[in-house]
This record gives sequence, C-alpha cells and structure tokens, in this order.
Amino acid sequence: MFLLPNQNKIDESGVIEAMLHTDSSCRYFLDTTTGEIGCVEKKTTKNVSLDMERYIEVPKLSEAVQFAWMKKFIETMLETESLLSRALKNEIEKGKGALACCEKILNEDAGKWIHGWREWCKTSAFEEMQKWLGTLPISIEEKFEGHGDCELCKLMERGEHNLGDFMEAKAKEDRKLNTNEDHTVGRLSLAKAEQQFLESLKRCGMEGFFSMRTFKKWCTNESKYDLLFASRALFFLAPEMTRENDGVALTNAAIELANRLPRKKLGGKSPLDFRESNPDHSEQKYKMDTYDRNTYATLNEEALRFMRSSEYERAYRAYEGIIQKLLVERTPFFSAFRAYANAAVCCFLGNDELPPLGEQLLEAALRINPLYDFALQMREYYVAPQNDFSGVSKKDRNFAKTLRALMQDIGASAYRRTPFRKYERFLSECGVSLTYKTKTIPTVRRINEKGQSVKIGRNDPCYCNSGKKFKKCHGGVN
Repeated sequence: MFLLPNQNKIDESGVIEAMLHTDSSCRYFLDTTTGEIGCVEKKTTKNVSLDMERYIEVPKLSEAVQFAWMKKFIETMLETESLLSRALKNEIEKGKGALACCEKILNEDAGKWIHGWREWCKTSAFEEMQKWLGTLPISIEEKFEGHGDCELCKLMERGEHNLGDFMEAKAKEDRKLNTNEDHTVGRLSLAKAEQQFLESLKRCGMEGFFSMRTFKKWCTNESKYDLLFASRALFFLAPEMTRENDGVALTNAAIELANRLPRKKLGGKSPLDFRESNPDHSEQKYKMDTYDRNTYATLNEEALRFMRSSEYERAYRAYEGIIQKLLVERTPFFSAFRAYANAAVCCFLGNDELPPLGEQLLEAALRINPLYDFALQMREYYVAPQNDFSGVSKKDRNFAKTLRALMQDIGASAYRRTPFRKYERFLSECGVSLTYKTKTIPTVRRINEKGQSVKIGRNDPCYCNSGKKFKKCHGGVN
C-alpha cells in the first residue's frame, strides 16, 4: 500500500480507475490529505475553486499506451497462429478504434480471455501508478500490507530478519494451514512480485545472463514445460558461489511470481485467482521443491579421476553421461559448458577408439558461453596448429587442406549424433544464455617416459617447447 505523509492510505483502485478512464469530460484529482480520488466535470472546472496544493490531477493513460499493452498481451499470452491471435492482429492493423474491437473479440471468445486482458491492464496500470506517485512533490511511502494473522506477513512488517526467522515463521504458518484450509495470505501484486524477482536475480549475480521474460515463458507455456520446470531450472542455473539465503530468496520470489502469472489453461487467470474463484478445483498453486547438485558433482569428480589416470575414453563417457542425465531430466545447468570442454580434451588426448569430436565440442562450449576462457585456450592449443599449413610444401598444401576439411565434416557428423548436440539444442529452445566471464586455472598434464599422465610442475619446462619454465610461460597466464 502507499501512504501519504500523514499516514493516510491512497485509494490505489481509484487511481488506477482514473488512469484508465476514457471519458474526456471528467478530470480526476488525488486528495493529498485523505488519499481519496475525486471527479470534476470539465465544464464545471472553471466554476470550481480547487486548492491545487492539496488536489493533484491524476493523469489519464492515452489509448496509444493501452494499444501497446494489447500488442504485448497478444505476443506474450496467445499462441502465435491461433484464430484468436490472428483476429486480434487483423484489428490492430486497422489502427484507430482497434482497441475497442479487440476487447469485444476477447469478450466473445469461448476461452473468456477478456478476464486475462483486464488483469493485464490492471497490472500495467499499477506500474504506471507507481511511476506517477514517484514524481509527486510530496513524500509517498510504500509499505508492505499483509494478512493480519499470517506469520510471514508479521515477519515482513517487523522489518529486518534472517533466514532462521524466516524458516521459523514459515513453519508456524504451515501448521496453521494444516489446521485451517481456508486461511489465505495477503496478496502481493504482480508488479511487486516481478520487482522482487529481478532484485533476487541481481543478488545472485544472474541478471546478466537470465531474464524475467525467459522465466515467464517457462511458466506460461504449459504444453512444453511441466509445472516444476521453472523452479528446478532456476535452481540449477544459480552460480555455484551463490549464498544460501540469496538462493532461498530467489526461489521464493520465483514461486511468488509464478503464482501470479495468467495461464492459458486457466482462462487467462493466475493460479492464485483461479484457486480463489474455484475452491473445489484440484488446480494447485506452485510450490517450492527440493533439489540437489551433489549428484552432478559426484559424476564430475568421477570423470576427473579417469582423466588423471589417463583413462580418456572412460572420462569421455562419464562426461557424456552427465550431459545425458541433464538432458533426460530437462535441467539447464550453470556450468554445463565445462563438461563439453573437458570431453573435448579427452578426445584430443585419447586413442582412436574415441570419435574425432574434440574441435566440435570446443566450438559447442563456445557457442554456449563465448567468454569461456578455458575453451578459448584449448582451441588455441589444439585446433589452431591444425589450421597452420605454413610447414606443408606447396604441392601438398591443397591435399592437406582437403584432408583437414574432411576431418571437420566427419567430426561435425559425429557430433550431431551425440547427447551434447541434443543438450545444446535444448538450452537454445529454453532461451537460456550462459554467457558470463570465467577464470579457469587448468591443471596441465604431460605424458612422461612411462606413458603416464602426470601434472606439470611450476619449475618444469613448459609444454609449448618455448624453453621457459612453466610458471614463466603458460603457467602464468591467469
């Protein structure tokens, strides 16, 4: 809720109604003393004396603004090639007066999408109201308003609290819900839920490679993504160094947002609205599930152990198994591209039993994250020399280039049949971008006189045959 300096509440619904009012014969004003909204007809404005320091006129939203909302509503909520979508787009192309025609079409639609459109308008108008209140010459306070008997709401109203306080309040509220199924918590607006979600993304360091638009797509496309996909994917996309309380806050913010997004199969209503209007229906709210990274960490450790013992084929199969597991479980993973690069190194160092996939896997890792430093280094070390034909005689150069192109085609063909390619396509379809800077200090190894893979010491000669010590050459890169 929004409070005036005298702590009176502003009539939010009145402000929104005034902003959306299309009748040009009326002017609406906010009383900065009581918080109420008043209406004055334009023809009587000249005969009415108003204290302009007390009464501030509420701006009306133009039809062009609402027209833009309608375009975004169609793009976000409706299937691209549906009959309803095409009918609305045809009206929009006509221009003037299209908004009223679109609303008429939505009202007559059997799916009753008019309810979803009205909710969309209220949410968008709420955002405009927030912006307008921020421009007023008086101080407006935004305060959390919760359910008086809700333990979580009481905790929020008290202000500062830690994770322990939150878990204790949640446990108390769960006990209440178990004994009273009719208890409902205070409603949080969609705009506020979106704001909390964006703030949580920023605290987790994810705002650079993950967008709220992608999360909304996961939640609203029920035919492609199951009920818990969004929360599960978000958990595994959080950076490994995310603090526990920030991760919990992000998951909670995601659940709050998911419960407030309109759904096609619910007739344009959000899960919360649908549950309130259909208390006997089996449709449930989104809830938080528990996930664990340890399984993938254990599989990665096993693969690294194979690499250290020069069992490159087994290491490659282990990395392939990790990607296959992520694919089966439909899980986008924060550092999946590392498995691609390590599998590539296995192909370069392994025997002929492994497919010629090294170059293709490195390129795939860089398509997923173009800033991945280790893949860039390995491409320079393993791939760049293969493209250098300066040491080949002129008469054999064309043959060498043809052979090189043939090996690349074989590698590309083999890559298309691997889980790595399927998983890369899965990430692309999900709209996931893992483009972020990395700093990798790889453990560089060499083959000794006994044919064993051993770690290169800091004072050993560098593997590039420069004659320098490893610490003075490639060992000092990072």
